[in-house]
Amino acid sequence: MGVAIALACDQRLSGEDARFTVTPLRLGLIYSHADALRLVRAIGAGPAREMLLSALAIEAAQALRLGLIERLWPAADFDAASDAYGTALEHDRSSRIDCVLSKPLSLQHEIHPH
Repeated sequence: MGVAIALACDQRLSGEDARFTVTPLRLGLIYSHADALRLVRAIGAGPAREMLLSALAIEAAQALRLGLIERLWPAADFDAASDAYGTALEHDRSSRIDCVLSKPLSLQHEIHPH
């Protein structure tokens, strides 16, 4: 999966068979500055630098350790587990309120970082 797509998501869930890569680099294209900054903010400067310079894919377990994804399930269980997770979030009213309140703040930080 392309890292930029993952970083655009509010929740990043994965099966253990997933691999994450900086796709434009694999195609010989330049990665956008905004996407590079989002990657650094998500996983830190060192791991981001390695991904941006090498264009190598990382395994899902490593993506979880780095903070690129929040949840990881066995590939065979991914559909059921992610559905259950979504259902739990849907029924937890406080998480919806937190999401609604925190989203504008996170977007503001993206636009005007301190």
